[in-house]
Formats: sequence, C-alpha cells, structure tokens
Amino acid sequence: LDTQIKVWDIKSERCIQTLDWASAEGHTGVVRCLQADTWRIVSAADDKTLKVWSLESGKRLVTLREHTDGVTCLQFNDLKIVSGSYDKTVKLWDFTNLETCYQATIVPLQ
Repeated sequence: LDTQIKVWDIKSERCIQTLDWASAEGHTGVVRCLQADTWRIVSAADDKTLKVWSLESGKRLVTLREHTDGVTCLQFNDLKIVSGSYDKTVKLWDFTNLETCYQATIVPLQ
C-alpha cells in the first residue's frame, strides 16, 4: 500500500513534495480523495476522517472525525469543507471553527 500524497509541479512535471500520511499522524485507511489550494491539502479516506495538511511543512493541522463510514468525496473553499461518505451523509464543516459540523442525510427517492 502506497501511503504517500505527492504534490506535482504541472509545468516541470516533477514531484515537489511528498507527504507520508501513514507516518505523519495521517490516515489509517485508503485515501479516496483530496484537494489542494495554495497553502493546504485536505484529504479524505476510508478511515472515516478528513485531514487538513500544511502544504509548506507537510504537517497535519487537524483531523475531522464526524463520518461513521469511509469518506468518498470532498470539496472546499476559504470558508467551508463539504464531504460525502458511504455513511449516506453529506457534512459541511466551517473552516473558521472546525468543531462546527452540519449534516444532511441522503435518502433514496422512492
């Protein structure tokens, strides 16, 4: 199992940084998705967590633990993180207070 998140420079086609998520208080399950901006990476995994990483230092900044099954998708901007999971929920996290998490449960159409 590869336990690395790699940051690539698109112009040079070279890896500019490697985060070893297993040894850096990272995920304990397969990483399913991630997104990056200019200073952070948010990753989500089968271990039911999302993790926010410093792009500069490679260190884990925070772990978000509200899902009850593997996290399969995420999207973020400067204010919010949205995540979806096999637990059939969508969660909305507030970047200004990551202890605040809102939930919507997915109900199949009849």
